[in-house]
Amino acid sequence: MNKYLLILLSIMLVSCVTVFETTSYSATNHIIDPATDSINDPSFNKILIPYEEQMGNKLNEIIAWSDTALTSYRPESPLSNLLSDMLLNYGIEFSEKTRLNKHPDFSLMNHGGIRSFIPRGNVTVKNMYELIPFENELVYLKLSGSQVENLAHHLASRGGEGVSGISFGISNNKAINIKVNGKSINRENMYWLVTNDYLANGGDGMEILIHAEERFNSDQKLRDLYIKELKEMKNRGESITGKTDGRIYYVE
Repeated sequence: MNKYLLILLSIMLVSCVTVFETTSYSATNHIIDPATDSINDPSFNKILIPYEEQMGNKLNEIIAWSDTALTSYRPESPLSNLLSDMLLNYGIEFSEKTRLNKHPDFSLMNHGGIRSFIPRGNVTVKNMYELIPFENELVYLKLSGSQVENLAHHLASRGGEGVSGISFGISNNKAINIKVNGKSINRENMYWLVTNDYLANGGDGMEILIHAEERFNSDQKLRDLYIKELKEMKNRGESITGKTDGRIYYVE
């Protein structure tokens, strides 16, 4: 069965299952191999048909139109820029709507978390499940200026990542001319970063983020917010137009 159907099926089944109290249990090991996994059970398939049809419709829902195919690459790319911009915009919007008093200055989206591409033409829910397959959530981190500077150096040493609101050049694997919101970084200031919980927990070599001055978990799924933002763009009659703008660049 399609893996995306299984994900959505599990969500739907959880919402309609009667809760029972376990009084006892027993377990038996069964070997799963190509022979047993290929056994076709008509009665079980019959149960799955309505769910499969419903989930298939959900996955095939068109949520946006893209003028061109977008891929992710370093030091910056149309796709990583688009996702980082959307992440920052949503972080600002969510903070204002919920009165968090945590206004994001910049965002970070790692290339490793971008697992596919956005095709030219119709963009579906399935495309977004392929693009962002992980259940990562939006996290707010408060960083000192010196921490932001060290983070920029780390990103430069990796050849760049997806960012928005921050810009810098890369020279000898170091970040130079670091700016946040167009202004040179002040080591004594505090800045709010929005990123995903995987990176906030030190994943993908981002141990520096573990030492943030403050952290807030929003419980907002990244994939859900991207789908929401794309739907709103579609409703406004806007198409996806990714671009590069020199936010991360190499210096000769």
